[in-house]
Amino acid sequence: MSLMQDCITTLAARHASSLEAEYQAAIDAAGGTGWSRDEIRQRCRLIRLAGSPVETLHIDGVPMLEIHPTQSELIEGSEAYTLKVTMNVRRLYAEKP
Repeated sequence: MSLMQDCITTLAARHASSLEAEYQAAIDAAGGTGWSRDEIRQRCRLIRLAGSPVETLHIDGVPMLEIHPTQSELIEGSEAYTLKVTMNVRRLYAEKP
């Protein structure tokens, strides 16, 4: 595997891990701590409206997260390139103190 492939794989894994943590926090906020995978499948839906790039995680019909498209930017330096990747998630639920 090339260095570039390694970097992309690492970025993808970090992105997936961050998004999974956001999903779990939303499930916990909805009182779903300890739900089985089947319960999660039955109660959670990712919805994207026609023409919108934003997905919304609904739990029991209640919108909990807005997941915006990942954005990336390749920044050219004098000796190297930097890949900047940004993930934006908006929490629609009240976080517990």
